[in-house]
Amino acid sequence: MKNLAWHITMKLTDHRVLVRSPAERRALSRCVWARGVTTADVLTFRSADTHVHLLYGGDRKTAGRLAHDIEVSMRWQLELPIQFEPARIPPVGDQNHLRRSFDYVVRQDLRHSLDADPLHEGGNLLDLLGMRVAGLAAVASVRKMLPRIDRAHLVSLFREGLPGVPESAFSEASEFAEAGLEQLYEAACSAGCVRQLEGRNSARMAAKIAAVQVGSGFAPTRRVARILGICPSRVRRMRQRDVDPRLITAIRRQLHLRAHLPQVPRPMTNAEDDRPGPSSALPPAFARSRPTGSRVRRSPRERPEARRRRLPRR
Repeated sequence: MKNLAWHITMKLTDHRVLVRSPAERRALSRCVWARGVTTADVLTFRSADTHVHLLYGGDRKTAGRLAHDIEVSMRWQLELPIQFEPARIPPVGDQNHLRRSFDYVVRQDLRHSLDADPLHEGGNLLDLLGMRVAGLAAVASVRKMLPRIDRAHLVSLFREGLPGVPESAFSEASEFAEAGLEQLYEAACSAGCVRQLEGRNSARMAAKIAAVQVGSGFAPTRRVARILGICPSRVRRMRQRDVDPRLITAIRRQLHLRAHLPQVPRPMTNAEDDRPGPSSALPPAFARSRPTGSRVRRSPRERPEARRRRLPRR
């Protein structure tokens, strides 16, 4: 009898905490989706504090190879100093077991009484709701293997960790409150599944371009530049660039959700991720600061060693 799916569990040998910030949770999610064609049958995954659960709908051999590749990628991207335990991969035998396993994986925060990831940065519920583009392939897998799980059920799972958030926050609205535009940086990072927007790799550039095009429809150029930490001229150039329309839709949905949060999550700090902070009120592109340890150039008159010692006249 062929099993329907496999329930993969990954944890370190000393059971230490894997991720500690939203940026690291996005990096973990990127490790899952970076495996290419192997992730075509991934139904869902979610990181708890010390381990990761993943529900895979392929064969057993591919499930083992997928678990190994994700563990190697997490050790590299998250800079983990120790190895993982051998992954546990029990089978999922019938349809009812598959449905219960899906909800079990998504509800990891409630099961372990955790509230560190209410926006599901370390899972794929954002992908299934169209708020992130890295794992959109999982939508077809869930529809094929779990047809009774609809959008209403996914929204109810999301709202369990966000008490007080109305169901309208997950609607298909194309507009959002202007006050929520200050969350554009975090919304773009989440929708693009990247640690930060600084950098020139393809995922970060796409998220940055999409954020510019979303923000430009609601705010002037200088305000968008200030929020994203880039210069106004780059904002004008990025308006003309092509970008995946699904990424623009994902950022809009992220902003719409964040505008309905009763308490907006605290912005990421330099200690939590690699985003550089400006050294003045200007954006980082304009902030000029002398690197630590660099020497200040002085004119010859100011150099003590260049001053001539005046000898007394004989």
